[in-house]
Amino acid sequence: KKHKNYKIEYKERKRMAECTPEIWTLKSIKEALEKESSGKRKIVIPMFQRGKRWNKEKKETFIDSLRKRYPIGTLLFYKTVDKKGDDNVQEVYTLIDGLQRATAIREYLSTPSKFFKITDFSDATLTNIYDLTIVGGNANEQKQIINKIIVDYIHTLKNFDDLEISEMFIALSDAFPTLSTKLPEFINILKEDVKRIKDNYSSLRDMTIPAIVYSGSEETLPEIFERINSKGVALTEYEIYAASWPRKEFNIKNENIINHVLKKYDLLNDTEYAVKDYDREAKRLNKNVNSFEYVFGLSKYIQNKYSSLRFYTKFKADETNPVAFQLLNACFNSAHSQIKEVYQIILRFSENIERLEEALFSSIEFVNKCIEPILKFKGNNRNKEGKMFHSQYQIMSLISFAFRKKYDINDDKLKVLDSWKSTKNILKNNIWKYYVYDIIIKYWGDGGTGKIHTANSTDRYLTELTKNQFGAAYDSHIETMYNRRESSKVSNPKEIEYVMLNTIYLNTFTAMDQLDVNKFDVEHIATKGKMKEKINSSSGDGLPLSHFANLCYLPEYTNRSKGSKHFYEDEAYLNKSKVSLGEIEEKYSFTSKEDLEFLGIDYGKEDFSVLKEFYIEFLKNRSEILKKKFLESLGFVVDENKEEQNQDIQKNEIIFDDKFFRLTKIGELVRLSMAYLSNNKLITNEEITLLQDKDFSNKLGCYLPILTVNEEDTIDNKNYKRYYSEKIVIFDKEYYLCKEWKENSRSKFAPWVKAKLQNINK
Repeated sequence: KKHKNYKIEYKERKRMAECTPEIWTLKSIKEALEKESSGKRKIVIPMFQRGKRWNKEKKETFIDSLRKRYPIGTLLFYKTVDKKGDDNVQEVYTLIDGLQRATAIREYLSTPSKFFKITDFSDATLTNIYDLTIVGGNANEQKQIINKIIVDYIHTLKNFDDLEISEMFIALSDAFPTLSTKLPEFINILKEDVKRIKDNYSSLRDMTIPAIVYSGSEETLPEIFERINSKGVALTEYEIYAASWPRKEFNIKNENIINHVLKKYDLLNDTEYAVKDYDREAKRLNKNVNSFEYVFGLSKYIQNKYSSLRFYTKFKADETNPVAFQLLNACFNSAHSQIKEVYQIILRFSENIERLEEALFSSIEFVNKCIEPILKFKGNNRNKEGKMFHSQYQIMSLISFAFRKKYDINDDKLKVLDSWKSTKNILKNNIWKYYVYDIIIKYWGDGGTGKIHTANSTDRYLTELTKNQFGAAYDSHIETMYNRRESSKVSNPKEIEYVMLNTIYLNTFTAMDQLDVNKFDVEHIATKGKMKEKINSSSGDGLPLSHFANLCYLPEYTNRSKGSKHFYEDEAYLNKSKVSLGEIEEKYSFTSKEDLEFLGIDYGKEDFSVLKEFYIEFLKNRSEILKKKFLESLGFVVDENKEEQNQDIQKNEIIFDDKFFRLTKIGELVRLSMAYLSNNKLITNEEITLLQDKDFSNKLGCYLPILTVNEEDTIDNKNYKRYYSEKIVIFDKEYYLCKEWKENSRSKFAPWVKAKLQNINK
């Protein structure tokens, strides 16, 4: 009995894993790595290996370590035997750890010349070459030319055995003819260094490095790979999944997903390496994948299919995009830590994987449709994809929420829930509003995996947002912008500004506008050029030029030719434009001409406080207009209970001093002056008649009659109002007052008013 137990124990021990050391030369590693290697030993790459990641600099550093005989670590192999016949046995070594080092070794031994640097020659050798070659001129420039010619020549060689000093001499002589008679000296200078480089390469091929050969069960290799890489920063968690997830395969129909999987392996299974058990044609035809391969390919496919999920566009074909990993985890699980178990979801639906795809794509498309008015707004279309305003966590939260509300995630056929019909209508109204709200308050700015699961567990998106919440969010963002001090460099609109503008203009842009070929740009109403000029002339320290209230959408050609002029100043543009000034005011700017009159004032060096007061007043007034439109676009009713201001101008309310005539906005100056003169009966009946005459009015700086009694005369042939809506009363009769005043009108109108004021005390 004791003997029997011993035999059983011996067999168990024999089956246990063992690690044995082996010594490999660099040359043998290079030869065994060749894809078509037919030697006694062959190195292959496991399918769970990540791609070649070292850049040129890392490879060169590693090769330098080899040359200096520094320790470079140990390779880890898994050894099997491939019997191709009675007399043909090949030892197959699966490379578990050391791909980057092995790649650098293979590249160096195959083409060592491409790793050559000019510093591989000694300083003494280079100095002698320079002395022999350079005759007059700029020595430093010529040294650089010499270095480049030498390096370029050596880089054209396949290996150092092909290095011929005479060929290098010919290359240099073409650029430096004075060298052509000095071949013997040139050879004498270089022969020792060239011999040293060749000898070093030859000895390096025979250099040995240690390897550990593992002989346990092949099923344990992924776990070993995971453990080796889990403590460092070399692998992402997703790359580790490639090794740690089950290898069980299932069939899929989505050719796009298969193609992304093939691209991953193709980068490894190229002319340099062989990937173990990888049959490209078989995989392409049978479309069998394991759970990691499927989610890997699904991530790539989703990113290409849906621009709202395009977060990792710079990843290479063999780099793991985490989108599908994260999205599936959010749709089915309740914590980010469960992402490592996503394979269980895939295996659960492996017999009906198309249903999982259908449900996932349907949820993505539903959310995209909800946020499309903001995401695909016409003003974003500098490229066909539009702008990306959201984080990956925000969009995944919305998609996973919709997925959970539409489908029974515990049902293997993902049955549509009976409640979806009513829930769908609620989400259609709420999702796009939460999209806007969360971006404005920067809800997703500090991460979000935890918030995704919280939103799902608390039914966040079924709770309707209120007008007060949006109003507070709007006000909070607006207030922070008043603190900006910009005088030379002006900030570009951020994602928040685009989202707020897109929301505001939802009610302004028609369906035809969205389909029209014309594009729209975000423009500064008080133009940057004009504001910088005014800040500089008034010795100011800056103003919030990029404030949201100074922004609007305009057709793209509107501000292209105007330079620093705003759209009220550029008459040539207005004459050519297909958009009337009235349409600009009503549809795009929400301004009136007098709003920008402060930009026409000639500010002196002490007048920055006046400029600042006018500009901040402009911003605050327009902020209120934009807030109203913002809330209305969101479906809220906005009450307008503003008390009407008393427009009567009393005698003592205005101080007609030099500052009034110099720094009051021209339109306001005219209105205040005319009201004051009429209230104090300082305008005669004869002057009233003259003020209705175009020629007389022109002498006072207005190209239209200053006064008119006919309402039809207040609107031009483009239906634009040229007169103020509020009438003034002179001798108990009402008149419309013209608002077509320019800054150069000041020098004509102000003297006329001053002359009238001189009669007040008479």
